[in-house]
Amino acid sequence: MARKLTSFILLGFMVLATLSCSKNEDDPYAELPAPLQAMVAESGCACEPYINLYKWRDQQVFVLLFRGPACNWRPTYYDSRGNSIEMEEGYTLDDFINEAEKIKTVWTCE
Repeated sequence: MARKLTSFILLGFMVLATLSCSKNEDDPYAELPAPLQAMVAESGCACEPYINLYKWRDQQVFVLLFRGPACNWRPTYYDSRGNSIEMEEGYTLDDFINEAEKIKTVWTCE
């Protein structure tokens, strides 16, 4: 009886683990803070936007960038809660890239 109960509990944990993993695969915004999730859900794909996650000065920073060659844009930076970060005047994207470590691309408009 104890063996069946143990097997049943183990099966339950395996099902929960599988469901929790598949949820993130189905939700392309799962890794983004709520304000960024709302922003990308409403955005269009003009200028081919994407968001990279970086480690910068001991914090996680999301950076909204664009690939479109004919688009006039500047990067926007967000903290781990999705709040905008203003960089000091004269601090460029190149400065940020040289100082930060890219973790991964977390969203691309498709």
